[in-house]
Amino acid sequence: MFFKKGRNAAIIAGIAMAIYTILIQSFSSPETISYLKPFRYLLLLGIFYVLFKNYKNALPEGRIFKKGAVLGIYMSAIAAIISVAVIALAEFAGFEFNKFNQEVDTFSEFITMDWILFFETFVFGIIASFICLQGLKATNRTK
Repeated sequence: MFFKKGRNAAIIAGIAMAIYTILIQSFSSPETISYLKPFRYLLLLGIFYVLFKNYKNALPEGRIFKKGAVLGIYMSAIAAIISVAVIALAEFAGFEFNKFNQEVDTFSEFITMDWILFFETFVFGIIASFICLQGLKATNRTK
């Protein structure tokens, strides 16, 4: 049940992160884009936290960390795939996307940038899920 909720939350997170990236890429100056892009991961962190908090309430005490880690990896992969897919569709539609101030001119650069974005999102998602899980685990032990 929670994997279905996790999948749906990850899809929402992936779409929200992609839309945020497209919006700041479209409306921000080149100098401020690099400062605004990391805030897209706050969307992922917030969605993960809400889902993990609900997941903790549904599990027996002391089981959130192990089961939550698996759910976090699953959600991170889905959010990364969806985010990259939406941005790739926008690139095919003519949207100019750059990463590390590199413009995408060839197909190999397109694939490289999308893989970088995938792994960046996937790794941050895993880190965000462990941060959320540590926070929930710590509240469980304090009395």
